[in-house]
Amino acid sequence: TSSSTSPFYSGVCTTVSCPLNSNGVNLVSGCSCNAGYSGSVIASVGSPYYTGACNNVACPSNSNGANVATGCSCNSGYLGVVTATTTSPYYSSSCTAVDCGALTNARVPTLDAHANAVCAQTRFPNTCTPTCNQGYTGGTNSSVFSCQASGSWSGALTCTPVSCGTPSNLNADVTGCAGINGPNLYLSTCDVACSQGFAGTPIITTCQATGIWSGTIACADIDACVNNPCPIYAETCVDLAAPAVDNEAGRVCYAPFYSTIEVYNMSCTNFNTTAFLNVLASVT
Repeated sequence: TSSSTSPFYSGVCTTVSCPLNSNGVNLVSGCSCNAGYSGSVIASVGSPYYTGACNNVACPSNSNGANVATGCSCNSGYLGVVTATTTSPYYSSSCTAVDCGALTNARVPTLDAHANAVCAQTRFPNTCTPTCNQGYTGGTNSSVFSCQASGSWSGALTCTPVSCGTPSNLNADVTGCAGINGPNLYLSTCDVACSQGFAGTPIITTCQATGIWSGTIACADIDACVNNPCPIYAETCVDLAAPAVDNEAGRVCYAPFYSTIEVYNMSCTNFNTTAFLNVLASVT
């Protein structure tokens, strides 16, 4: 206020402290918002002698708390920290989703060893749907695996080997069926050879992923008894597989003599009547 005597005024101008949520010497020298607050404070000539304000900043994504200034914590399923700063966005955050890692049987026993998972994302809260490998079946809607907040996968998938059923081949015998998954299942094999009285090249057949046995065998009827019937001394004739050397059809002739049956084996081209009679004569 002006006065007529020296110093010709009365009163004094005092500095105004920085307002709430800001810091500095005073308004005249300048005030800045505290870490975790956004805004500005500018000195003015009217009460309260400044304009502007320092406002609370909300906790960032994937975190929780009242505001940045009072503290934020990463949500469940996220790891990291949130720190207040004085520059936009007025915080630094490292809250990162937990990584459940690769979805494999070695890491997740509830995933069948014969399954494969191609996951676009392995972090919480993403999901992944594995499938059974070729030659195996299984999987439903419940086979979806989820990356949990704990960092582990939830879910289960069981894969069953494809069955080819019991192999059956016309005029052929099937033996020795076995495999890593069990007989008649995917990757198992069987020996197939023509039955007695039929000729053909033996094969090994494999149960395929399609559920069909591999390979085919052609067994031709030898018909030795039809083309070269046994002599009148024999009562019964039975076809045999062709001899390995000349592929000549063979047969067995059965000659009864009272209570004893004498079996005489011969090829269709070397039957000797005299020899046969000698055999019969030796049976008593």
